[in-house]
Amino acid sequence: MPVAQGIMPFHAKRPRSPGEGLHAQRMKILELVHVPRI
Repeated sequence: MPVAQGIMPFHAKRPRSPGEGLHAQRMKILELVHVPRI
């Protein structure tokens, strides 16, 4: 659950810097990995 809470707010705001963009992609990958396990 805490993972989803950490992802949702991040998706709400658009990444301003390339670093945040890469972080967003990592979060999406982690989300895809965690969903099947849950």
